[in-house]
Amino acid sequence: MKAALSKSIQLLQSRQLWIILAMSVILQVLITLFARQPVPYDTQSYLDAARLLRGGEIDIFRTPVYPALIASAQYIAGDMALQAVVLFQTFVFYVSVVCLYGICVSLRLSRIWVLLTTCAYAFCPEILRFNALVLTEPLAVSGCVFLTAAYIRFMRRADWGSFAGVLFMLIFLIFLRPSFSYIPIVLTVIGVWCLCRRRYRCGAGLVAAVVIGVVMLLGYCRMVEKRCGVFTPSVVSVINQCTQAQKIGLITFGELLVKEQQWRQEVGEENADEYIAGVSCQVVDRTLTHFKSNPIAWYWPLIKYNFPGFISSPVIVIGGIGVFLTFGQLCLIMLLMVGGIVWRAAHVGRVNLMAVFLWMMCAGNLVVIYLGTYNAWDRLFLPSYTLFILMCAVAGNRFRLTYKSVTCDDEQSVAKQGEIG
Repeated sequence: MKAALSKSIQLLQSRQLWIILAMSVILQVLITLFARQPVPYDTQSYLDAARLLRGGEIDIFRTPVYPALIASAQYIAGDMALQAVVLFQTFVFYVSVVCLYGICVSLRLSRIWVLLTTCAYAFCPEILRFNALVLTEPLAVSGCVFLTAAYIRFMRRADWGSFAGVLFMLIFLIFLRPSFSYIPIVLTVIGVWCLCRRRYRCGAGLVAAVVIGVVMLLGYCRMVEKRCGVFTPSVVSVINQCTQAQKIGLITFGELLVKEQQWRQEVGEENADEYIAGVSCQVVDRTLTHFKSNPIAWYWPLIKYNFPGFISSPVIVIGGIGVFLTFGQLCLIMLLMVGGIVWRAAHVGRVNLMAVFLWMMCAGNLVVIYLGTYNAWDRLFLPSYTLFILMCAVAGNRFRLTYKSVTCDDEQSVAKQGEIG
């Protein structure tokens, strides 16, 4: 009996990834079929952007990656295009689950941490719910996992293939969602650190990838400017900041209408692009630029206004009920993590660049969503949820919960090349 039980456990462990995938697929099917989800408001804007893209124009609201996916699905699948998009992004998600499992193994996490991290990702109901919606969240979540894998590969090999992987994922993500603007900053900081530590190939590669990605993004911003007069990858940021300015009492919508009338008289334009209720993007952007010229007068009221709601907002929401952590608790853990990174660097004499990468990715996302919008923080942080879990696993792995590590011959040969950082 004992031998049979032991053999069953070993069999379960050897096929643990397949079991996780099978159970997750079942849960995904149940959520997709039986969870009554209304069509999100943003979905229509992506459909409109896809229509413009098919006509050879760009949309000022949505960056082109997701509209291009929808347009491709419409060309291939016709009336079943939206179902095809959902099927594709769900397939990509399960590829990313396998990828995350491989990341955990390559980092030589103990068996329990590999299981916990993979399950926390594969069984997250909020991620599975978004997989069934025509929104950018699914590809953003999966994309962050792929970027992490590409980063690990590049830091270990620094060859052209791994460089191409980092560059592709960087371009993919910043053109998928403009909120990923913090990724170039993360890669630049690590690249400069590598150069200072004489890891020239890694440092130069990361900086080169950032330069190429940023130049492409700036070129796209110029194309948007020609259409609406605002140098930005998406005027969604203009809309969000306008709402924030109204919420913190810097301006009213009536004042914006007055400014719009004055501007039209000055420039003599009758058909300027409008973003809402007759107010053009140019007028809103000029007004916001005036407010932000005094950073203290802009950011301090914004920080005070967002703080109570942000700190108590749940990181994961399931069925309207907050679970897991609040953002206040998450930020406290982030502070403890950075303290641990600094302590380890002081005592060991080297910086764990994997931990730094994960921490900066999460911190950058927190800053962007805190200062860039006024609600839906859980949805906007979702792409970093998995990276946060992985960061906790990397930290927790120092306190082994099991004696046996999950390794394989290939990963052992890679591990001999040294720990990242």
